[in-house]
Amino acid sequence: MRRAFGRASCLILLVLVGCHKLNYEKSESLSPGETKTYTVEAPKGDQKVRVVARSSEGPVSVYLVLQHEAQAVEAAITGGHTPPKDKVLAGAEKQNEVTLDATVPAKNEFTVIVGGASKKTTITVKVTEM
Repeated sequence: MRRAFGRASCLILLVLVGCHKLNYEKSESLSPGETKTYTVEAPKGDQKVRVVARSSEGPVSVYLVLQHEAQAVEAAITGGHTPPKDKVLAGAEKQNEVTLDATVPAKNEFTVIVGGASKKTTITVKVTEM
């Protein structure tokens, strides 16, 4: 009887762990010429996400991209260019506070990229499911 209960408890726990809502938050410093990337696991189904980013000391650029596009987008930002629109799910340039909403396709990791600071700043990035 105890074993059956223990197995059932583990199974319920595994199901609940797999059903948690997306809620990620990180704060760190960002220097001029630097980018920060935050990659999130692929959702099982299409997932609507919201990214809120804040900069304490000046404007930054923030992009939400599929992970396989992150390298190209990061290179554009580092080079002082705007990334091609077809590589970005959502983005905003040179703002102190940004809110981005987008739908991430099923089974695709996604990445938030922050860069373009003109002076050292502290950024806070929060990613949640809508």
